[in-house]
Amino acid sequence: MDDYGIDDRYMEKIVAGVVLGLILLFLVVPLMANAVATQSVANVANQTLEEVNASSSLPDTTSSVLPTASQKQPTTSSNNMSNDATDKKTNSPEGMQILSGTITTGSSLSSKSECTIYVGKEYAGTDIKISTLYSRDGTDLNAGRLVAKTVNSNGYVTLKAADSYELYPDECLITIFDSNGHQLDYRIVYLETVSGTQSF
Repeated sequence: MDDYGIDDRYMEKIVAGVVLGLILLFLVVPLMANAVATQSVANVANQTLEEVNASSSLPDTTSSVLPTASQKQPTTSSNNMSNDATDKKTNSPEGMQILSGTITTGSSLSSKSECTIYVGKEYAGTDIKISTLYSRDGTDLNAGRLVAKTVNSNGYVTLKAADSYELYPDECLITIFDSNGHQLDYRIVYLETVSGTQSF
C-alpha cells in the first residue's frame, strides 16, 4: 500500500507539471513575445521621430532651396511679366509656418482624424504638401503620407487621415513642404486620448 501511495502522488506531480508546462507554453511565452515585439516597434518609431526632428531645422536663408521667379516660369511677354511676378510673390511659400490649428477625432472605429492648420491669409492660393503622422504610446497609427493641398482664401489647410485606427492618438507630427518637397515647418502636437476637437 505504501508503494502504491507513492506512485499515485508521482502521477499527480507529472500531470501538474504537464499542465503547468502547457500554461507557460500557450500563455506566458506569447505574452513575452508580444511585449518584445511591441518594444521593438516603439524603439523604431522613436528613432524615426528623432531623425525627423534632427533633420527638420530650417536653413538660415531660403535662397538655396526655393527657386526664383525666373526659374519657376519662363517669361512670355512684357505685358505678362509684371502679372507673373506679382502672382509668384503672392503664392510663394517662403517663410510659411504652422501658426495654429485643430485636430478632430471621432468616437467610432470608422472615424478618421482631421487636422486643420492656419498658415496666414497672405499664403492664400499657395500650393504646398502636408503630412500628418499620428501615434499612440510611441507607435505610429498611420503612414503619414505627403498630400498636395492648396491654402484656402482664409489661410487654412485641412487634411483628413487616409485611415481610421482603433486607438485615439496621443501625438501628431504635422510637417509642411513647398510644392518641390522642401520642408517649410513642422509641429508636434500632444493630444488627449479622447474624441472631439483639440486646438493648438
